[in-house]
Amino acid sequence: MERETVGSEGSIDYQCSSSSALSKLGAVIRWIAVLPGAIAAWAISLFPIHWATLLIKAWPTNEDSIGLEDIPARQLEALGVGLFGSMAFVYFGAWLAPRYRAPTAGALVMLWMLVVGTVAGFFIAGFGNDQIEVEAWGWLQVAAVVALNAAGAIVAFLQYWDRD
Repeated sequence: MERETVGSEGSIDYQCSSSSALSKLGAVIRWIAVLPGAIAAWAISLFPIHWATLLIKAWPTNEDSIGLEDIPARQLEALGVGLFGSMAFVYFGAWLAPRYRAPTAGALVMLWMLVVGTVAGFFIAGFGNDQIEVEAWGWLQVAAVVALNAAGAIVAFLQYWDRD
């Protein structure tokens, strides 16, 4: 934005209000970064989930207990990614938005559930490949992963519900 000012000698100086231009540029960059940032947050969340799974499986347990250590490591990690990965995707994606965080979180929830539903559909249908077997993994676990994805995404969305 250029602004015209008249100096004491009658000359005209043009001044640029760079702070408003920079703030608009920053807002545009943040809107562009919402989806890549959400994907990056999901990817970064995979590491602590994997480490937590390894710690849970390595922890000595009582033979009579029934808990997380009784779930096979691969399924336990899938459940953790379902809950905490979706939470990271929605929460940090909406956090990057400069304004309208609750609607942004809602849009990210819908996008995430579209992706999860598509992937779950491929698993259920067999993806046209003999390497993916839902019978070995179990229908209940596919449903549990989808439900935990929905729960994690909704919990992250509710963090922004009353903030805007």
